[in-house]
Amino acid sequence: MTIRSLEFHTIQSYVIISAANGYVLGRSFSAPSPYAVWKVDDDGKGVSCGHYFVDREEAEWDFCARAFEWFEDNMYIHMIEDENRESAPCEGVSV
Repeated sequence: MTIRSLEFHTIQSYVIISAANGYVLGRSFSAPSPYAVWKVDDDGKGVSCGHYFVDREEAEWDFCARAFEWFEDNMYIHMIEDENRESAPCEGVSV
């Protein structure tokens, strides 16, 4: 079996919670940095180039930016749109 086919596989103390396009996102309940993103080795039996995070959202952004080439090209556009939306005055919303 390879890492690509094993969601919830464990690497060190990290449980793999997501895998896509040669990258995995792991979560540890005992590590000082509880989230990690790794590149899966070409043979699928190991990982390298780890990025470690305290914040889950930062880890998810890193995972998406590394696993999906189009994501990084578009994520800043959405962030700018969100910032503009937050600074704009609220208009009445009917529920």
